[in-house]
Amino acid sequence: MPTVEYYIEAVSSLHTDKGRSRYPAVTKHRAPHKPLLLLSVLDLIDERTIKENLIELSPELGETFSLYWNIVMPPDKKGKIVYPFFHLRKESFWHLLPKPGKEDILNSTHEISSVYRLLDLIIGAKFDDEFFHLVLNKEQRKFFRSIIIEKYFDDSIREQLLIQSKINVDSYDYSIKLLRKNYKLKEAFSAGDDYKEKVRDQGFRKAVVTAYNHRCAFCGIRMRTPDGHTVVDGAHIIPWSESHNDLPQNGLSLCKLCHWTFDEGLLSVSDKYKIITSRRLHSNENIAGHLITFDNREIFKPSEIYLWPSLLSLEYHRTRKFRKK
Repeated sequence: MPTVEYYIEAVSSLHTDKGRSRYPAVTKHRAPHKPLLLLSVLDLIDERTIKENLIELSPELGETFSLYWNIVMPPDKKGKIVYPFFHLRKESFWHLLPKPGKEDILNSTHEISSVYRLLDLIIGAKFDDEFFHLVLNKEQRKFFRSIIIEKYFDDSIREQLLIQSKINVDSYDYSIKLLRKNYKLKEAFSAGDDYKEKVRDQGFRKAVVTAYNHRCAFCGIRMRTPDGHTVVDGAHIIPWSESHNDLPQNGLSLCKLCHWTFDEGLLSVSDKYKIITSRRLHSNENIAGHLITFDNREIFKPSEIYLWPSLLSLEYHRTRKFRKK
């Protein structure tokens, strides 16, 4: 049976690409894909999103991977979770689980660049059972997380990665609380506390887009990729700076165009949950396109009535932000 020392060595000797021209100093000029995927899996175990030894290529895993990626890689370098998810099979503790009848195809496949292609072949992946039972323990997760960060990342970025791990877990817990029926905000997040602001912001967004099932409340668009990208944002109705209210009832799930238009006061919502359009959309300077068709259209709401937008918050927006003329 493999020992703890065996898994320390396995995690410390991942097969990774190297190149000073391809990878920055903070990743020790090595591809960060595999280490970041492992950190993401540990976070989802912390969140209890992963409870059994089945690691699915889910949007939640992809989103967590992207949060880490954006810390260590330049903006022009796009990270694709499909690469480490597939190529970790070269490591002794990671096993892809093929769909029935796809075993031979998976075994003969050497490169995959599409998440959809990989999902066509696999159910997910799993750790060695011994390794999974190790990292179910909180202290062991902390131990292996520190090994990964120290081995594959420069000292200048390590603390930031550890903080992001805590943000990921704490914001998930915060989002779960926000989605509870009759939940009352008990903690006032103070402006200027960078850590708490990130937890609050990430948790609010997660709660709102979950409540709306990643659909824009105005235009109805819903686009979410298996690697964690979504077309919508969580928009406060009354700005947090004025309300300190992160409840989903003070939020709307909006695509970026609708979000901007709402914040600019060119769209609002009536007390009957119908969209109101500003006359400014029709000005000669604007080409508002499909936005002008929204007038008097009912918004798309969460399936749970208690998560519908607060009428008081909507009234605030109509009276304080909406540009009638």
